[in-house]
Amino acid sequence: MKTTAIISGALVTATTALALISTPATAADYNLNVALSLTKNTSSSQTYWANMRRNKNEPYVKRWGFNWNTDGCTVPKKIGNSDYWKGVFQTPCARHDFGYRNVKRLVSSSKWKNTYKKPVDDAFLFDMGNVCVKFSKTKKAACRVAAAAFYGVTRARES
Repeated sequence: MKTTAIISGALVTATTALALISTPATAADYNLNVALSLTKNTSSSQTYWANMRRNKNEPYVKRWGFNWNTDGCTVPKKIGNSDYWKGVFQTPCARHDFGYRNVKRLVSSSKWKNTYKKPVDDAFLFDMGNVCVKFSKTKKAACRVAAAAFYGVTRARES
């Protein structure tokens, strides 16, 4: 009885492995997984993205075909001192642009809107928060207000 259970379990495992092998993932699936790993709201994702961006012309990064272009922070002038904060948040804006230019391209518009847009926007807020912690107490508070305003504008956008 025990031998039968072991053999049966081994057959199930082998069958599952064969099914996985015979269902190849597409290049787009791999690209999406990598793009998602570069746009999470974690320090490791932020570091991974920075390293990939720094090496974007290397073959091991170019193979993904990512769009590394950025137009910086595009926010309405109604946010107080927006030109100053655009400069402060230059790197978070570049990573946010990366998410919009790559994750959005790899999924359907409904999946982008319903599944992926918020996590990319949340990573933007996370990155801005990491910038704000470097300021003194008074400036840190102003930075957090600006970050919340940039995030709010981003979340309100449809795309």
